[in-house]
Amino acid sequence: MAWLLALAIVLLACALAGALLLREPPPPRLPGRPSRLGARVSVIVPSRDEARNLTRCLASLLALEGVDVEVLVVDGGSTDGSRELALLMAREDPRLRVLDEPPLPPGWVGKCWACWNGRQAATGEWLLFTDADTAHAPQSLARALAAAQDADLLTGLTRQELGSAAERVAMPATFTLIHAAARGAGDEAIRDPEHAIGNGQYLLFRASAYDRLGGHEAVKGSVVEDLALARLAALSGVRASFWDLSDSVRVRMYRGGREMFRGWRKNVATGAAHTPAPAFALTAASFAAGLFAAPLALLALAQREWIAALLLASAWLLVSWRVRKAQETTDGPGWPDALLHPLGFAFFGAVLVASAFDRLTGRGAVWKGRRYPLR
Repeated sequence: MAWLLALAIVLLACALAGALLLREPPPPRLPGRPSRLGARVSVIVPSRDEARNLTRCLASLLALEGVDVEVLVVDGGSTDGSRELALLMAREDPRLRVLDEPPLPPGWVGKCWACWNGRQAATGEWLLFTDADTAHAPQSLARALAAAQDADLLTGLTRQELGSAAERVAMPATFTLIHAAARGAGDEAIRDPEHAIGNGQYLLFRASAYDRLGGHEAVKGSVVEDLALARLAALSGVRASFWDLSDSVRVRMYRGGREMFRGWRKNVATGAAHTPAPAFALTAASFAAGLFAAPLALLALAQREWIAALLLASAWLLVSWRVRKAQETTDGPGWPDALLHPLGFAFFGAVLVASAFDRLTGRGAVWKGRRYPLR
């Protein structure tokens, strides 16, 4: 079966191409010594129906050490009691304020609108935009400020909490593909307008630089606002840096397969559409190797095509190694889930098809009860 051997060679080449990304230096860890500059930081938390997450998030923000903080929760019409939880905590700590988001104007995505309104009320020299499903270590912000002294924007990799089997298999596989699309997501990439990537779970801006960019108003219609802001910053010459925040900030993005599917569906096709052609080709190659190498290796074994089976098994193990590296910033248990990565890649493929359908048909993305066009 000459075609199987040819395909094995192609998929091994795809796996090797993706593995070369691991030669890029990983993002540095935050410095151990916190900043002593005494800067005031306004922490802005957009919140819409976040009752299951908000208490943990706000408790961790109010326990931050070594930094003068104000915490602004911008509630977007929650109906699950999260606003009331925030108000209850605000009565106990005057550093916490709860703002009611004005009605969402046409052309705005809800998160951008909440962040923009939070900025209007903020008084800090620095602005930290963070999500309601995050939890912050006590010295995380002081350490981030120390790292950001020569930058206007700091972002990076947070630690992903993976609770269900579906999350443990699918999330690291998805991060592997994002890593490929972002050309390794290092300090060089974040300064490149074509490859810059931000993490909306942690965007620490110098307030003057944020205002100079136009802030979230400049990307108001983007459902992938962190990517849009990072690329706008790179295009505008704003000094940015990318760090490994996994020992400082934890996040539980989604709970279970259904919520994970809905969450990624809203932004995967948009991210793909804004990926430069070389990075898109590398991501597609990584996807092909991750999805097809293992099942084709089994087919080659069944057909006693030993050379093809060896090449395909090598491709499968190479991609497993890459997924294992992606697990380092997650709570994933390790190799058992990494070896199951074809299931995660199949999940990503299904999400991509659904997201592309939403984009091409004009259906748009649905999130937190709101529908947005995909651009």
